[in-house]
Amino acid sequence: MWSKALGRAVETIWPGINEVQITAARTGQYAGLDPARFGPDTTRVFEGRAKTENGWRDVRVQVTFPEWAQVTAYRMVNWCPFSKTVFW
Repeated sequence: MWSKALGRAVETIWPGINEVQITAARTGQYAGLDPARFGPDTTRVFEGRAKTENGWRDVRVQVTFPEWAQVTAYRMVNWCPFSKTVFW
């Protein structure tokens, strides 16, 4: 991801709701996953420069997305739920 403050690309971590399923499955006790729940929609405008086939150009994009997503995974430990909320 581009860091305006550093003037260069930097490595970033982007957690997702599928990470809950992956982590639960690695325990060897994965027992299922509830459907995802989503928070209220929010709309934001992002501005910056994008590289295109014709070089760099200024862009402005409006995006609507849920504020958060939550999933609950189950383990075979007395049917114990583990919930995780991921924010945008």
